Amino acid sequence: MNIGIIMHSYLPNIGGAQISAHCLAHSLVKLGHNVVVFSENSLVKACKEKDWHFSYDHEGVFRIPGKIQNQLIRFVPELWTKIMAAMICPKIKKFNLDVIQIVFAWPWLPVTLEIKKKTGLPVVIRCAGDDIQVNSSVNYGIRKDTNKTKAMKRGFNEIDRAIAISKTVSEEYMNIGVKEEKIVEIPPGVDWHEFQNYGTPVNVIRKKWGIPLDKKVIISVGRNHPKKGFKDLIDALPILNAKKDEFVVVIVGKETDQLIPNSQAKGVADQFYPINEVSSVEKGQLGSFPSIELIELYKASDYFVLPSYIETYANVALEAMAAGIPAIVTDAPGCIDTVIDKYDGLIIPVNSPEIIADKIWQLKNDTNLEKNIIKHGYLKAELQDWDHIAEKYLEVYEKLIHL
Repeated sequence: MNIGIIMHSYLPNIGGAQISAHCLAHSLVKLGHNVVVFSENSLVKACKEKDWHFSYDHEGVFRIPGKIQNQLIRFVPELWTKIMAAMICPKIKKFNLDVIQIVFAWPWLPVTLEIKKKTGLPVVIRCAGDDIQVNSSVNYGIRKDTNKTKAMKRGFNEIDRAIAISKTVSEEYMNIGVKEEKIVEIPPGVDWHEFQNYGTPVNVIRKKWGIPLDKKVIISVGRNHPKKGFKDLIDALPILNAKKDEFVVVIVGKETDQLIPNSQAKGVADQFYPINEVSSVEKGQLGSFPSIELIELYKASDYFVLPSYIETYANVALEAMAAGIPAIVTDAPGCIDTVIDKYDGLIIPVNSPEIIADKIWQLKNDTNLEKNIIKHGYLKAELQDWDHIAEKYLEVYEKLIHL
């Protein structure tokens, strides 16, 4: 099968959507299929400059400058979609594709009708973030823009299938008008085998990052954004350490050092370790996703907490499970779809530092609960290895091709 994956912002930009698209493409190739990932020209050039070699083709598409694009969308949206289609459709025909997979709805979803008219191919969408969710309280969501919402709604009317990575996303699809029979739930994957390849001693990893050897480490992962609720995790530290200085918090992600003032205000600056994005990716070496360094940081930690206010799926919790540490997530949309409470993780209310502390103590004092959560979480991560997830995507594609 010849499969095209269209994604506007791709590697070397690193985020959940980019990693998912890369891992899906790579696994589809491993399963014997031909894949091409389309992204903007500058990103293809950047990957070549890094001398990255993919198992799939990586094809560039011209990007309309942002200001011009916004004006077109606002005043002449039909012209905008025709221009976009004129840029992508010759590329699609070049690779003799059988199916189109759009990853992340903006900006390619609104072009679905034009793509189908010009190529006759089935189109599948996979939303996974602010392209489908809206939360005004934390300034989150592309659909806050009414012009973009209108354009995406037209696209949702034309797609053949919508991959939902969680029940939360399924509900969002239906809210925006996607028919239930078009929705297929497939959770995100994790490169489970990659987590099994590294056994660096914990003390070596902690020394590398300056993390105390004699403390219990609580890790969280993600770019610093109000929706992540990292402040709540920092606020849990003085509660945890009220009687004894026993715990530290490590948060790995872009701009997490901006949380230092929060830790200073709570008097726990010496117990908080922000680590900027970590990557083993070097010139001529693509590396793994997540990176070796992040896998090692997971394995050098004792607990994982994601205090988020909104997600489509808590994929970092799945990574923690693959690393063999217990995961705690909030009951926020997307997070609650990832964990079965007291089975493969623990669920806490949003904005609850006291309960974060309580659950950490519960795991520390109840070794049977901790062991069972780790065991079941590890099995869940194994079942969601990207190769298994890619097979589920193939089932969707094959059914569409043979309709």
